[in-house]
Amino acid sequence: MRGIGLTAEGRRAAQSAVLVHAGNIRHYFFDTLTPQQAAAFRAWSGQMIDRVEPRRGGTAADVQ
Repeated sequence: MRGIGLTAEGRRAAQSAVLVHAGNIRHYFFDTLTPQQAAAFRAWSGQMIDRVEPRRGGTAADVQ
């Protein structure tokens, strides 16, 4: 069975959409956080990452 693929134009459009989306997330969500909120979010997301994919000899808090 053969899979589907993107044309070069389709790939460029998808990559552009990802970049715009990431920029919007940063602008509307992360840029609005206070330093305290950002620290709390980093701590929480680090805990979630450690539960999903534990690192050998360390935690997500060790990676910055």
